[in-house]
Amino acid sequence: MMKKLLFAYFFLIQFFGLAQFTDQFSDGELTTNPLWSGDVTNFTVSLDSLRSNGPAATASIYLSTPTTLIYNTVWEFSIKLDFAPSASNQVNVYLVADNATLTTALNGYYISIGQAGDDQIKLYKQTGNTSILLFTGSSLFTTSPVKTRIKVVRDNVGNWEVLADNTGGVNFVSEGAGFFDDTFQTTSFFGVVCNHTSTRKDLFYFDDFSVASLPDTNPPSVMNANVISYTEIDVIFDEPISTTTAELITNYTVNGNIGNPVLAIVDGLDNTIVHLTFPVAFTNNTGYVLTTQNIEDINSNVMPISNTNFTFLIPDIAAIGDIIINEFMADPNPPIGLPDAEF
Repeated sequence: MMKKLLFAYFFLIQFFGLAQFTDQFSDGELTTNPLWSGDVTNFTVSLDSLRSNGPAATASIYLSTPTTLIYNTVWEFSIKLDFAPSASNQVNVYLVADNATLTTALNGYYISIGQAGDDQIKLYKQTGNTSILLFTGSSLFTTSPVKTRIKVVRDNVGNWEVLADNTGGVNFVSEGAGFFDDTFQTTSFFGVVCNHTSTRKDLFYFDDFSVASLPDTNPPSVMNANVISYTEIDVIFDEPISTTTAELITNYTVNGNIGNPVLAIVDGLDNTIVHLTFPVAFTNNTGYVLTTQNIEDINSNVMPISNTNFTFLIPDIAAIGDIIINEFMADPNPPIGLPDAEF
């Protein structure tokens, strides 16, 4: 029993370690908490910060570390560039990447200062070897050194916001918000790439890396109620919900003498869907109201009472003598070769 508990304990440590992390480089190394990989010999840790130490040539050096966070996530880090950024000397911080080797083809998103020779904070989407600009910040770095602390927020849908404090502090000001992209919905790595010439090889500084989940304070809500049969409805929520509360039949009721369901089952593949089965059949061509309450999401946020309209409608089967109209022309003017008449 003790071995099982220890196994579960270390599994959880490893799982959450992959999910979120912080590194302030106070331990003076790159091998634990978290483990960095890549061009490790081309970086040094001193004075509680990470510093580039690339070859005396034009080169691209990188470090990456595992993380799986992308939904409801906040990335934070500080950057100091002891030079004026340019297309030849610029930094990319990969928030999302599916490849640990950040200097090769990958899918992800990154913050850049200096790409295309611009002295602004930019967010790019990379697909393979192709990068597309998604956002340009309002700050313009016109003097050397560049010193900024950046925070990037992505919600559970794909809305992004970039904030910065260009004194290096934590008084963040929005560089811009309200832009949307959900092309990539999973990630495996976070990291940095320094593109430098020989004279700038050791002038990139980083500190206070943090990748963490945003606290979820929003309760779930019902998006739709889909009629499946005479006695069945599928309730669609906007986020994963707690099985315990979602499968409690007293949390659902339908008007018109239908009442509570006899079964409430969370879908085995998609826990935003609940299958409801009622003891009384719906009446054809009739509108109903499904009332849902006390459903919790996986973060224990409880939804208020919600009313969702749905209509039960089964088309009649055509019989001999019925007239079936499969086309209707409401306004024949101009007729264009057809009779000038309604039909």
